[in-house]
Amino acid sequence: MSNQEVISKVRSIWQGFANNSCLVAFSQLKLADAFPRTSTSSYQQIATTAGLNHSNCYRLLRAMTITDIVYQTPNNPDEFGLTELGLSFRSDSPMHVSDLISYIGSRQVDEAWRTLPQLIHHGGSNGWALAHGESVFETFSKDANIARTFNSGMGFLTNYALDDILEIAKKQSLFAKFDKIVDVGGGHGMLMRKIKPFTKETTRMIIQEIKHVVDSSDALEGIEFVAMDMFKEVVSGGDCYILKFVMHDWSDEDCIVILNNISAVCLPNATVFIIDEVVPHSGPNKHRLSLDLEMLCISPSGRERTRSEFEKLIQNTDLQLINIYPTESTELSIIETRKK
Repeated sequence: MSNQEVISKVRSIWQGFANNSCLVAFSQLKLADAFPRTSTSSYQQIATTAGLNHSNCYRLLRAMTITDIVYQTPNNPDEFGLTELGLSFRSDSPMHVSDLISYIGSRQVDEAWRTLPQLIHHGGSNGWALAHGESVFETFSKDANIARTFNSGMGFLTNYALDDILEIAKKQSLFAKFDKIVDVGGGHGMLMRKIKPFTKETTRMIIQEIKHVVDSSDALEGIEFVAMDMFKEVVSGGDCYILKFVMHDWSDEDCIVILNNISAVCLPNATVFIIDEVVPHSGPNKHRLSLDLEMLCISPSGRERTRSEFEKLIQNTDLQLINIYPTESTELSIIETRKK
């Protein structure tokens, strides 16, 4: 590789970092809300609506055209509009993209990432605790704003794969036969609302979450919320349990505790669905492996897992692996297990 090729690749990496920083600022300032939905506006009007410095707002908007979130009109460089992608950054978008980016780019997350050299050098996990003196979930219990952006951002990730998850659920009739479904760590209930039409009319649906999430959740018709710590107890008597985006937050040892807590109170032959990312060892999506380092820095003890790592984990529980259903267009899979 020539020196020029090295410089070009390094510049590309650096440009990605700069673009990410612009994206975070755009999201945290809620700039998309200052645009008209279907037309353009001058940067002065956008800045005034958002309460921002006109000159610097112009510079940010101009930079945002690189990301295809904002476009600049060819005949008037002072005029900007939102692309179709940019519309998803508005607060009224059901995608909640802006909340996810605001969380990822928050001061707390940035400081946790900065512990990565220390973690690599000395070992261990939980960069968040190194940076903040407490786990990420302890922070969420005290800071309602970052907890809200996190939970809303998780809603975006659910949306990201929801169509694929529902297609598998419909095709395989995954939720059609159960009498009592418990979504452990189910957040504000987006997944449960979406799978409800694929269940029996008489199915009892329960979301188990920690107290501050239950307290901040809106009531959902036909769905109950129960405040419990999954490391201490799990709603009993279910014939189906769901763990979506839960396993990757915890070590193998912690996951075994959670899964065995479920198997201790579930009905005989109950099904446990684990919905999580199954990262590849190699191939076109190997860039997803960097998410494993995100879990190292952010989660209490978590990691992203390959298929073989999930298989090994499940072998050490009271469950048996039945099937793994990969989604069509994401790295998420539905891992079906059953009580032994």
